[in-house]
Amino acid sequence: MKTLKAWILIGVLGWLPTLALGKALPLSLEFACFRKLKPGTEFNTLLQIDILPENAKPSNNQLVIEFRQNQKVVYQLSRQVNLGADSRFLEYWITLPDGHYEVSLEFHSPQYPVPLLYFRSFYARSLNQTWAVSDIQMMNPETGKHLLQKDLAGINGKIPFTCDLYLSASGLFTARAILYRQDENPYSDAAGKYTSLGQVSVLIPQIRGPQFTFSGLLPSEGLESGSYLVEVFIYQEDRIVAEAGYAFNIVWQRIPEILANPEQYAPFMKWKFADQTLPEALFTSSGFLEYWIQQNEFQGGYPYEAMEQYFQRALASDSLFLQAHAWNSPRGQYFLLLGEPDSITSLLYHNDSILIWRYTAPPLCKYFIKPEGETTWQELSLSHKMRLMLI
Repeated sequence: MKTLKAWILIGVLGWLPTLALGKALPLSLEFACFRKLKPGTEFNTLLQIDILPENAKPSNNQLVIEFRQNQKVVYQLSRQVNLGADSRFLEYWITLPDGHYEVSLEFHSPQYPVPLLYFRSFYARSLNQTWAVSDIQMMNPETGKHLLQKDLAGINGKIPFTCDLYLSASGLFTARAILYRQDENPYSDAAGKYTSLGQVSVLIPQIRGPQFTFSGLLPSEGLESGSYLVEVFIYQEDRIVAEAGYAFNIVWQRIPEILANPEQYAPFMKWKFADQTLPEALFTSSGFLEYWIQQNEFQGGYPYEAMEQYFQRALASDSLFLQAHAWNSPRGQYFLLLGEPDSITSLLYHNDSILIWRYTAPPLCKYFIKPEGETTWQELSLSHKMRLMLI
């Protein structure tokens, strides 16, 4: 059985190196997925993990990696990890049959109350030994350097990419790169399908050596945050002879900052908890991220959807309500949880200002009052309703 040789660099919170995150995470594990090719040889899977410790304890760390198919574990790797003072690469060779896998990584350390968790889809695929695509790499448009991370923050204009083609047979070839956006609902009837947003094609010239580098720019103007995919196809006489893909996320620019400073942003989440007592796990990067991923309506889509929506509302509330710390006000509570109301009615009653917010989904009607002589809005209490005869 043919197998795939891939370079998998797995991690939890690897962000763009050019971003100023405010403060370093206590521990990060970087992730990227490349195909590495040795022409004329069989393919295997090379698992590489780059651990970047910051004041991490050097020993007694446990690393558990599982490959699943149809919810069943088909391969598991468990290792004790001793960390040095600098970043540490770990390498493991494994053999996987062709197919789609869900990869999970758990890093247990006595320094952290909860394990660091990461999940990633991975497709092991045999490639033709005569024609092959290797190393699709996204580029930072500002520095021109390759990106190892799967999360691109605030990309505007064009997305540069490059990859290597191995063409040991003669003939005329065409290389085509296509940018796709994943359907909003990955569990719909079109589950797993992507919408094509643009493509780049080039006729590959006759070359002397076995390797040709294919580079290009894919359109990203106006792209919203979400899950994307770049696929490169090599054609000969309208027949695909080789292909490779690179999945990534385009994230809201504030996401890296928020994840790097959970203790600063966790208080904004008080409205998510009825008793307003926040779990301690929310003040750690791993616990904070895990909570928000679970808040997504669809677990297999863009992982930051719920987090992005909530904190965009929180950060916009001050200017929307013309009030400092508006997220912590009665109107801010419903705005953060439900968004803008479907209709707003404003009236004046006995010199008191009244607002009526109506939502259709879920059906809800909320009353707010700004009593005469006061400057802030309050949620209408029972005593207010009795006084104003609005019961």
